[in-house]
Amino acid sequence: MIAIIFATYEEAQLFLLKVNATSEDEKNLYCFFIKGEKFLVAVSGMGLRAAEERCRLLIEHYGVKTIINAGAAGALNESYSIGDCFTVVNVINAEEKSCAINIESWPLLEESRLASISEGLFDDSKRRELSFSVQLVDMEGFAVAAVCKEKNAGCYIIKGVTDHASDGEKKLLKKNLPIVSEKLASIIYERLGELIETQDNIIQRWHKLTRLEHTLFSLPLLFAGAWLGAHGEPKFNELMLIILVGVGARTFGMTLNRILDKDLDAKNPRTWRRELPAGKVSTKSAMFAALFGLIAYFAGCAALGNLCLKLSIVPII
Repeated sequence: MIAIIFATYEEAQLFLLKVNATSEDEKNLYCFFIKGEKFLVAVSGMGLRAAEERCRLLIEHYGVKTIINAGAAGALNESYSIGDCFTVVNVINAEEKSCAINIESWPLLEESRLASISEGLFDDSKRRELSFSVQLVDMEGFAVAAVCKEKNAGCYIIKGVTDHASDGEKKLLKKNLPIVSEKLASIIYERLGELIETQDNIIQRWHKLTRLEHTLFSLPLLFAGAWLGAHGEPKFNELMLIILVGVGARTFGMTLNRILDKDLDAKNPRTWRRELPAGKVSTKSAMFAALFGLIAYFAGCAALGNLCLKLSIVPII
């Protein structure tokens, strides 16, 4: 299940109207359906503690697997304009100077870095200090990202600029909130139906990443080479080793290709739902899969004989 968290009802209102959401039993919790799938919308209240508590409730009690945190943010980058929307790929807790948390990017949005603070940032000195490392500030994003990381849930953070976080712009936040809320509602709604696929189980995710069934198409060529090399029918154990080599090479090649193309895939409407850009499989896990495929490949080559092992580096290059 996927849930969207807003800090305030004002931020959530236009989205709730767009999806015709209805109230759940829990206070400030709403639901709606797309393609027969149920989605939740939660209003957490402002602040890191409120966002953390609501995020934990969604994951632990309602079984939510992916959380989208959407809402207003102040811009520290002067080039950002009111109404601009960004996908946050890195977030820190500005109060505790904690380690940054990396987040998967929402497709077709410009990437940005976020700092979460405990109260409104209208102090010029603190604003200047933060502007060296981040471009946006809010009051909830880090808490959502931290809980999702702890619970191994998917996480997206999408923020819209309502002000430039300076003392003279306090009133702009409320004034510009409807503009930002309307844009965020459209951005999220356009992609929600496609995000349903991120709820695949772990076997489906790895199957889609490695595409092992594609190895079947290469087996006739591998077996033909084995027959020619053996000048007749090869031994059964040799055929099994050839299959191992083919699967290992295919797993390594496919997974490495997906890792290298991850950033490009995230920006392409046709490929952003693939396992890595959509956050279904982590880059670290994919690297382990590629390494496993490479080890299987070399192990199979070694078992087939010294000559096979010596030549095994050629296809890899």
